Amino acid sequence: MGAEGVNAGAALVAFAPGAAVLLFLAWQRPHLVVLKFMGAVAWLFAMLALAIIWVAIPPAKEAFGWVVIMATLVQEGARVLLVRGYFIFGEPCRTCNRRT
Repeated sequence: MGAEGVNAGAALVAFAPGAAVLLFLAWQRPHLVVLKFMGAVAWLFAMLALAIIWVAIPPAKEAFGWVVIMATLVQEGARVLLVRGYFIFGEPCRTCNRRT
């Protein structure tokens, strides 16, 4: 087996999970792909809010336990907002994506 075969095998191993998700999930329910990206953006905003809190409150830099608790609360708050937004805006997406 030459280098081409090894490269092709490595590419199949690398891209097979993404291709399977695209084939079995995204083509049937494309709104879940949008929801996944919204979840990533919500996580980034939660990390930004946590960084602002960490810089704005100087005693938080020494108290690791409070930082962990704040991080958990901020991330769970972002997740709750994301789920509420999905249930508010998710129904119109599902009705638009129904195949007739």
